[in-house]
Amino acid sequence: FIDSLTASCSVGVMVAREMGLPHNARDIFLDNEQDEAYIMGQLAKIKNIARKHKSAIAICHPYPETIAVLAREVPKFKSEGITLVSASAFVRQ
Repeated sequence: FIDSLTASCSVGVMVAREMGLPHNARDIFLDNEQDEAYIMGQLAKIKNIARKHKSAIAICHPYPETIAVLAREVPKFKSEGITLVSASAFVRQ
């Protein structure tokens, strides 16, 4: 279970823990604003979080602006030492 933390009173992680489910919560929302410059800034923040903590969770919507940024930037991740994994693989780690 990945909690998007879109509600300040979320109990998702607590309930997942109680049920014994693998769980985690997002670190950053990439596209609260549908603007490529904003999304690039959020992407830079999540990369910094990943480097500092050795992992990070970003979530987003399939907005055209988000897709454009990800299509352009994700291929660069490997050369930056960042590996993308599925949510299910991440919560098992």
